[in-house]
Amino acid sequence: MYVYPVRSAGIDYVLVPLSFTTSNLTQEFYLILSYSVALVVSLLSSDADFQSLFRSAILSVAIAMILTGAIDYLGAGWILEFTRNASYALAGETNIGSSRRVVGAMPEASSFGWLMTALLSILILLRKTLGLDSKVLICIILAIIFVILCASSTAYGMFVALIFAFLFQTLLRAVFDGQIEREKSILEIICLSLLCVLLFEIVLYVDAIRAPLFQLVDELVLNKSASSSFEERTRWSRIAYEAFISSYGLGIGVGSARTSNGLINILASTGVIGSVLFLLYILRLFYYAPANHRMYDRFALSLSMLSPFIGLALSSATADFGIILAILFGLQSPKSLIFTGDPSYE
Repeated sequence: MYVYPVRSAGIDYVLVPLSFTTSNLTQEFYLILSYSVALVVSLLSSDADFQSLFRSAILSVAIAMILTGAIDYLGAGWILEFTRNASYALAGETNIGSSRRVVGAMPEASSFGWLMTALLSILILLRKTLGLDSKVLICIILAIIFVILCASSTAYGMFVALIFAFLFQTLLRAVFDGQIEREKSILEIICLSLLCVLLFEIVLYVDAIRAPLFQLVDELVLNKSASSSFEERTRWSRIAYEAFISSYGLGIGVGSARTSNGLINILASTGVIGSVLFLLYILRLFYYAPANHRMYDRFALSLSMLSPFIGLALSSATADFGIILAILFGLQSPKSLIFTGDPSYE
């Protein structure tokens, strides 16, 4: 039985016989860390001051990501070189045609884009919990800009999922949450429509923007399946799935194989039993919706997980679902006070 290892001795990944490696220990540790974060957040979320703490933490990380993205975009990326120490850094992917991909403090564009879009999902879909003031609004605008600048197909896929989640959330708000909320949602839709028209006009009439944008669409969407990167990453997932089949559904162990799809990695690593338990847990999270909350908020946390899950399926190399999803898992605690800052619930 052969797999592509999580860590490679060189730039290229080659098939190796399945065996115990240090990655089995490190990936187990990362997974335990993620579950620990979910547990800690679940316990802290019942504290009366948690809402303020959550807002400060999310804004701090978002600002840090925006600052590192700005440093990289302005050509001072050498300042961040000490943070780009991952073995899978893909130096050849820093440019697409004439467009330079922003990676911030991350080793590659997909890592930066994944985290930036996941934070954007929280900022937008939990905007009522965070408080939509000038700080949050500025972070949302700048985050959207850097999601575009990272030129990552993963980030773009996550962003499309975020748009659908936002529209669905707005529809719930307009239909179920009364006249005042309906008026607010209509105002949001009008503002979003005007922004889309403005962006369309800019793209249509500004050559300096239109040409690079069309080139990005051509490379990341139309010709993505013909790229060597796509072929390589697809092969990683295919070999891991074949190893899962060869294990008769028992799994090959966390950290044993590299994929480009986190969901396939979970299946290959933990087998049928582990995957079914994880699926039941996720379905339980999406099903859970506190009855004392307005419809607008009842599914806010579940919808905010959609975009990170899309990113997990599009580009994750391991079975670890990451800190962002761990935080959102923890917030689903039945004792969470994440929404109680709104006096309308009293």
